[in-house]
Amino acid sequence: MKKVLQKIKGFLRWVLKRDLYIYERLIAVFITLSIPSFVISAVSNRNAARLIRTDIMNALNSEMQFYADIFDQQINQLLMQQVDLLNNNDLQDISLINTIDSYPQVQKIDALKRYLISIRNSSKFADDIGVYIRSIGKTLSAKYNLSSIPNSTYNILELYFKQKLTGNPIFYSADGNIYIIKTLTYKNNKSFFNLPYISFIKLDKKQINALLSSMCHHKNSFALLFNEDRLIDVSGTDNASIYRVAGYIRENEGKIEKNKSVTVNREKYVITYTDLKSIDLKAYLCIPVKELYGDLEKNEILFILFSIISIMVFFAFAFYMNKTIHQPFRNLTQSIEAYKSGNMNSFMKYYDKNDEFSYIYRHFEQLVRDLNKYINEIYEQKIISQQLELKQLQSQINPHFLYNCFSNVYRLCKSEDYGTLLELTRQLGRYYEYITRNGEDEVTVESEYTHAKSYLEIQAIRYVNMIEIT
Repeated sequence: MKKVLQKIKGFLRWVLKRDLYIYERLIAVFITLSIPSFVISAVSNRNAARLIRTDIMNALNSEMQFYADIFDQQINQLLMQQVDLLNNNDLQDISLINTIDSYPQVQKIDALKRYLISIRNSSKFADDIGVYIRSIGKTLSAKYNLSSIPNSTYNILELYFKQKLTGNPIFYSADGNIYIIKTLTYKNNKSFFNLPYISFIKLDKKQINALLSSMCHHKNSFALLFNEDRLIDVSGTDNASIYRVAGYIRENEGKIEKNKSVTVNREKYVITYTDLKSIDLKAYLCIPVKELYGDLEKNEILFILFSIISIMVFFAFAFYMNKTIHQPFRNLTQSIEAYKSGNMNSFMKYYDKNDEFSYIYRHFEQLVRDLNKYINEIYEQKIISQQLELKQLQSQINPHFLYNCFSNVYRLCKSEDYGTLLELTRQLGRYYEYITRNGEDEVTVESEYTHAKSYLEIQAIRYVNMIEIT
């Protein structure tokens, strides 16, 4: 962080040292200061969202594990009671008789019946518990009295042993019911038809479904109960979605990552699971992402929209600053540069806003106009003054020059040098012809040359042998 701040500080120094307009410096500084704030906000928002997602999933997993522990605890208690049942004295005595023809035998049957009822009532997950007694060829359970075989319970037991599932006491019937089947262990591995008695527990499907439903707190969420790739039970209302997700779980058994989102039929679900170890099942909890993280996704969308709007506002503000501050400043500086270069007739562009720049523009332009006016007046006055001074000098010089020329004429006449006198009078005529022109300020080079030559000729006559004209 310290290095980042140093880099930002160095960049700001570089920007301030560059030959940039104030507007460009302001934009550069604003961007430099805004980007770190935006990045920090984005990272913080993302980290907070990730932490919230983690907390949500931890809470879901803890809750699922809590229900699973309660279920396993009660099933394990039933299993222990089932083992006690197999060692029940009344059951062992009844298994040794062929017919029930005495009152003590009936009493043992009643005692066994009450014992079965007490076991069933000890757990809400037990729908029925009973035994099959081979010697009398009947079944007895907490819900039903002695029943002759074949019956539905006997058919389940027979199917269980035919499939050679004796290593696993859990049996899942075709109708979705779950049975826990146990018998005494014999070294000779007696067949089904030779076992003296077999105990069974039929789990309450409604209570198991209620357990799954208790895990589903979110809208459109559902729970699935699987034995490897076989769907045992479901909870939820949207059957189409349930069975699509169930198919996905069945196809990807063992590959699904816990607490990860998956897409099934263009719908995203977060899937987590826990084991019901007591009955060798796995409970899957499936929650639509929009229901689980709906508020978080809304916040992320709002953050993105806020970022986009902020960028748009920044560009709008930059455009506004450029139009209302930068461009007027630039026009003003360009006009000043033009005036510095001597172009005093260059006026600023028309500005129709009623603000501080309008005041500066109007008064600056008026100042330039007044300055031009004063410069022109001073320049004209200076020219007039020079012209008057020149004319004054001419008025002073011409009479003196004329007096000298008359003196030369007198001298030449007296010396009877009529040739030189003729040339002097001719040059004097040309000289005064130029001097007495119509007050014109501009003359041709030829006239000025003739005038200068006449003046020199006159001076050469006045100062004989002193001036030579070539």
